Amino acid sequence: MESLPLAPVAEGRFELLSRLGEGGMASVWRAHDRFTKRDVALKLLRPDAALRRSHRSRFIAEAQTMASLGHPNVLQVYEIGEDKDYVWFSMEIVEGGALIDALQRSGRIPAMQALHWLFQVLQALAAAHDRGVVHRDVKPDNILIRRDGSIALGDFGIARIRDVEFTHRTRPGIAMGTAGYMAPEQREDARSVGPPADIYAVGATLYASITGLEPPDLFAAHLDPRLLRRVPPVVRDVILRACNYMAEARFPDARAMAVAVAHAHDALARGTGTPEQFDSWMAHFDTCRFASAARPRGRVRMTAATEVQEDPLADPFSIEGAQVSSEPVAEVPRKEFILLAIAGAVIAWAMLQALLLA
Repeated sequence: MESLPLAPVAEGRFELLSRLGEGGMASVWRAHDRFTKRDVALKLLRPDAALRRSHRSRFIAEAQTMASLGHPNVLQVYEIGEDKDYVWFSMEIVEGGALIDALQRSGRIPAMQALHWLFQVLQALAAAHDRGVVHRDVKPDNILIRRDGSIALGDFGIARIRDVEFTHRTRPGIAMGTAGYMAPEQREDARSVGPPADIYAVGATLYASITGLEPPDLFAAHLDPRLLRRVPPVVRDVILRACNYMAEARFPDARAMAVAVAHAHDALARGTGTPEQFDSWMAHFDTCRFASAARPRGRVRMTAATEVQEDPLADPFSIEGAQVSSEPVAEVPRKEFILLAIAGAVIAWAMLQALLLA
């Protein structure tokens, strides 16, 4: 196997087993972590890219973003490491491969299965959008299928994070993403896009999954009905709305699209005798979404030989370290604190009145 030098901090720790993929500035390897005694997916930034602060910061921000979301449908990050010459992070390894692999094997995915998988992607996006993260590159390559059938959304490498953008890296008027999955506004200016761009990408991914074809300009599908002739009518309506040219005409958020996806699944289920899933799906959706949003942020220590330079993302997604702490410091949201204070005051007043009447 091709040898690859690792950062001094990683030497002797990881045994590289096979290359899983390579693109852009990084490569991904299947590796055995001798410390934790488990196989991981190890993503390594190329040494020449690690020399540039902008590349280094974005690479670390990708890992920090994924780790901070803490959602079951987002790929889990275990550890982030860096030294002078190298930056890397380790993640869960997904044995089932990506959705694109399933498409290459089967040609296309049955509509009900595709709806089930994309519903889980919408769960991940709802949690991300709640935290101000726009993925900007949802597509079959970045949707991983675990052996238990659950989905993990990965590759947040070009995500737009909160309102703090890498202004010196994503210039106005620059398109970032993958053709066919990019909303019209993302093709014009990726820097300013919001959650509706991810909604568009989910619609395009749903189209690709069911048809086995690369998505055309789906925002023009209403002008040429032949583009969606392979898609069941009930799913066609979902895709047409998700991929509307106007961002404000799409589903208002990921949950609204998830409701439509669940209804479409049950409409197809009624024709096959398959049990309907809407109630259980939506209950699980909300549980996962709000549990993720309310989860106290753990501290993730970074394995590092040198300090990370100050970065605009440091405050929104403060993560230090290798493993998420099992006992993070709880943070009480301001709204909940106010409600608790009001409730306490009401109870105290009631007790005082009872004592006076006695």
